[in-house]
This record gives sequence, structure tokens and C-alpha cells, in this order.
Amino acid sequence: MSKFQVFHFLICAVVIFVSGCSAPVLVADETQNWEDNTQYFNATLVVDDDFIIEEVWVSYARHYWPDMTAANRVEAEQVEAGSQAGAWRALVTEAPTFWKADSLFYVWGVKYRKQGSDETRTAYSVPNTREPHRRIVACSDASIEATLAQVFQTMTLLRQQSGQNIHPAYALSPAHLGPVSLEGQGVPYSHTATVAQTALKVHDARYNNIQPGVPALLLYSPQSNDVVDITDATSDEPYTLIGAAYGALHINAQRRPRMGCIPSENWFLHEAGYHLRDGGFHRTAPNESVPGQTPIALPGGPNTPAQIPGSPPYQPDPAPQVDNPVSVLPAVWHPRLWDLHFWFSTDADAGIVLAADTPSGQPGLSVPAQTFFFPETFQ
Repeated sequence: MSKFQVFHFLICAVVIFVSGCSAPVLVADETQNWEDNTQYFNATLVVDDDFIIEEVWVSYARHYWPDMTAANRVEAEQVEAGSQAGAWRALVTEAPTFWKADSLFYVWGVKYRKQGSDETRTAYSVPNTREPHRRIVACSDASIEATLAQVFQTMTLLRQQSGQNIHPAYALSPAHLGPVSLEGQGVPYSHTATVAQTALKVHDARYNNIQPGVPALLLYSPQSNDVVDITDATSDEPYTLIGAAYGALHINAQRRPRMGCIPSENWFLHEAGYHLRDGGFHRTAPNESVPGQTPIALPGGPNTPAQIPGSPPYQPDPAPQVDNPVSVLPAVWHPRLWDLHFWFSTDADAGIVLAADTPSGQPGLSVPAQTFFFPETFQ
């Protein structure tokens, strides 16, 4: 059993499925893990003699799987002319633009008919088209494990240095009155230097090369019992480091950032909004038909000069409407942020897990729904 558990990291096995028939056409995916120079999907077809292939294609998307109809589509061709059966491949012309660690989802489709009939049927390479094949561009299982191991080592060192207190290199956000624990998150403390670097990634190639070194945030679990109120602004020692976060500005709604060999599907969005003085959050989400489709990087858009979110704060109109504005204002606004959260597992042998919220069920002040969410955009 692997030391590291990663949500959504199951590699799809090759399966065969034919819609509405007893398998006169079989589609077996043979695509290997994509390396930097890979441009083809590959499959083998088995076709009964009484049937004619009308069309073979691959539907595919990176980062997020929408469905067969919304995904990209490329027509396939036989590797060698002759029988309809045998090797087929589909050339993806934009493959050279794929980034290392891009999550690549895809499904083969074959339209066919019986000789002498105009009725067509469709065969797919998976039993359920909502559960596609999955490959990680230019990253093996071992390289994914290596990136996770690097993050785990960093977090372990930071936990040792923290002891039962907050790490000396991290501080509370200036928006907060005190160390309030958030439900599912714990108490967030930011590393000033890395927060500044996040803002400067607007025009920085490091968006494609975020280093799994010092995290932008550390997330702590405070002492919790019947006497202590972990949702007020007072300190609640002792603290235990439970998680770490890395991030980048939302300068591209489709293109996820990259950090080592962490598959791109694991990046999620922290919604734009105000961090309130009492530890709460007020979302300033746009109206959009697809969750996450609107880039919100800086006040004037992605081409304005970079500035550190919250210093000075950009105050969009309208200001947040709250029941008790005196207790929560002034508030600090930030744009949409791409986030990766790593958590120490509750299983001592499992190392770390990737998830928006801690698997330990951290209690605390509730935050609005969709404060953290996985966008439905793709490439």
C-alpha cells in the first residue's frame, strides 16, 4: 500500500463497453502515460465481420471532464490500411502545448452499423462515459509520489519547528482580529514573502513551475474542548499544524497552475471576496453559467500591474452587507485564487492527502458554500 493517499488519483483500467448490443465491436484503449513528445491516443478495435465501422473518434479534456458532448473531439485513423479491426490512433495537434502534470481525460467512441442496415450504434471504451480514462502528462506514478514526498517532508519539518505554537515565519492575516478557527480549515497563518510572490505571478512564468517548497499558508488546529471557544479572537494554545496551502492568482480560468507532478485536476478555487474581521468570509462571486469561468485576478483585469491582495485593499462595490458591520469591518478583499491544500492524514501510515477541507473534520466558524470549489472549466 502506498504511503501517500491522493484523492482523485485512481488510474483508470482498460475496460470495454458497447452501448445497446452484445459486443460486435470492442474498443480497447492502449494509450500509455503521455510523455513530452506524445501526440496520439491509441486503441485496438475488434470488429465482427458482419459490421461496418462508420466513424472512430476520441473525446478528451484536460483538468476537468465535462461530458462526451462538451469535451474536445478528434477523429481517429487506422494505423495501417486494410481491415477495420486492429490498431487505431488519434492525433492531438495541440499536444505540444500541454503542460507537465496536466490531467488528461478521454473516451474512445466508435459508430458502426450492421451490413445491409442503416441503423447505427455506438461503442465506447469505458462502461460509463462519465468516468473516462485518465492519464497525467509526462508524470509517472513514481514522479507523483516524489512530489508528494517533497511536500510531506516540508510539512513535517514545519510541524517540528512549530511545536505546539505557530511557526515564527507565519502570521495572521491583517484582516482578522484574532486566530479564529474555520470549519474544515483550521486557523490560517500566512507566510508574508510567499503571499507577495503569489500576487507577482500575474506575469510570471512560475505559474507553470510553482515550487513545492515553503507554503503560502499553514493551517493549524487549536486546542478544542468544552471551555475554549475556537471561533472567537482569543488565542487557543496549544496548536497543531494540520495542513499547508500553495496558490496562484486566477489569471486564466481554464489553465490550471503547475506544481511538480501534482495532477492539475486537484487545483481548486478560493472565491474572490472579503475576509472579515471576525474571521468570516463574504463572497463576491460573478454571475456565470459555468462555475469558475470568469478570471478575477486583479481589480482592472489580468493586464493591470500586479499588487499584493489586501495591501492596500481593493474595495469593490458594493461593500459586504453584514448584520453587524462594526464587528467585521474594515474587511480585506482578494481576487480568485487557485489553491492546493495538503493535509496530514488521520492515518499515521498514509502521510498526506490532497483535499479542499481537512479529512479530520476540523470544527470552527462556518464559511459560505462555494468559498472553495472545483471549477468546471477545462482545456
